[in-house]
Amino acid sequence: MKDAFCRIEGREITDHEARAIVKAIANLRAVFAPFVAASPDTIPNYASVPYRPKGSTKSYQITPCPKRGAGFYIVAITPHDKNHYGMPLYQPETVTVWLDIAPLYVPTRKEDCHDLEIC
Repeated sequence: MKDAFCRIEGREITDHEARAIVKAIANLRAVFAPFVAASPDTIPNYASVPYRPKGSTKSYQITPCPKRGAGFYIVAITPHDKNHYGMPLYQPETVTVWLDIAPLYVPTRKEDCHDLEIC
């Protein structure tokens, strides 16, 4: 599982973090479903969920890539970096993260859960 996520903050992601990210993305299914039904390219890039690695000072947004329906990327939020409107600046962090699972896929059968190692 963790191989699909590459690295966060220059280190290899743990299995626990990988499962947490998969579950966070699974929670987005209801948000993205209407967009996917229309067209995978219409998924809004602002629809995302927060994620903070254990022990990290940085929080991340897990956001779907609107150009490719098969992946998600991680964007860092640096709370102290704000624009002149006082809004936080979203800055790309480390590598693009692609999931090796179908977009918005939430397993319903136990054998599917076993494949994803999240049950």
